[in-house]
Amino acid sequence: MGEDKAFLTYEGTSFIETAIQKLQPYCSEIIIGSDNPKISIPDTHRVSDEIADIGPLGGLYSCLKRSSNEEAIVIPIDTPFLRSQLIDYILEHSRGYDVTVVRHGERIHPLTGVYNKAVVPILEEEIKEGHYKILKFIYKTKYRLLDTESFGEEMFTNINSTEEYERLNRKDR
Repeated sequence: MGEDKAFLTYEGTSFIETAIQKLQPYCSEIIIGSDNPKISIPDTHRVSDEIADIGPLGGLYSCLKRSSNEEAIVIPIDTPFLRSQLIDYILEHSRGYDVTVVRHGERIHPLTGVYNKAVVPILEEEIKEGHYKILKFIYKTKYRLLDTESFGEEMFTNINSTEEYERLNRKDR
């Protein structure tokens, strides 16, 4: 994108503000995984990647390690249509699992789910071995994939390019 997605806006609200609003009813602490020092939001904690350049797995590791809770709800910053009903659904079905993430159709969304802090040693081992794929890590845990067909495709729309962002903000999407 060429810029931090956290500060992109949709309907007058930044993506990061939208994500925080979604999480506040569920979370006693909100941790934002970002190396951007410009992210400084009251009642949140920004955590930089402890290990640089290993992708989303590094951010997940750093945030879980710093969390003061046993479980963490994880959502991506670039999914402006994600709704609280999906978070409710994930939470209802996460008991007894180390990792619960969603699957919509054939696509697994590993950054939309609930992670137990107990997986930190598995993350450390994956990182130590040079394995940085989130799905490979998830398959080494007691995990659950939740089918989310009933939620519709739009909820999983993420913004990865300037073109997608421009389309998002057009009235005729």
